[in-house]
Amino acid sequence: MASTGLHRTVFVQMAQDAGWTRGVELGTGEGRLAAMLLARCPALNLMTVDAFRRPGYWEMAHSLLVPYADRCQLVKSLTHDAAALVADGSLDFVFIDAGHQYPAIHDDIVTWERKVRPAGWFGGHDYSAGHPGVKRAVDEAFGRRVQTAPGNIWWVIV
Repeated sequence: MASTGLHRTVFVQMAQDAGWTRGVELGTGEGRLAAMLLARCPALNLMTVDAFRRPGYWEMAHSLLVPYADRCQLVKSLTHDAAALVADGSLDFVFIDAGHQYPAIHDDIVTWERKVRPAGWFGGHDYSAGHPGVKRAVDEAFGRRVQTAPGNIWWVIV
């Protein structure tokens, strides 16, 4: 099933409304969400992380994000390894859209939640029955604290 991009529109609006200035996107893909965030949130400094295993994705993301090189760090890495680049409690948000299998999302939650400042936003994409690994890991970690938004976005306030 092709993505409609609704999650990008919804999340960018959330970022604009909150006035976030420091965040991380896990799962850069082709770089479309990162490019939208940077274009519409001029005070945002963003790190975006992906292993870039799909052919052409690194090149596409790089081409979309090079205009924002002064405030965007494009990291080619496993999400777990990239966490060492970020201080605990230093981020306004983390948006998880990398590995969708249970072990991967569970690891991203455990590894990255502490990187968000108190009262910061921690969430991601694909919280749906179509992605049971995501739903299970999120529900196990956060239970009734989980909030949702259109585009299969989930989040908690840490």
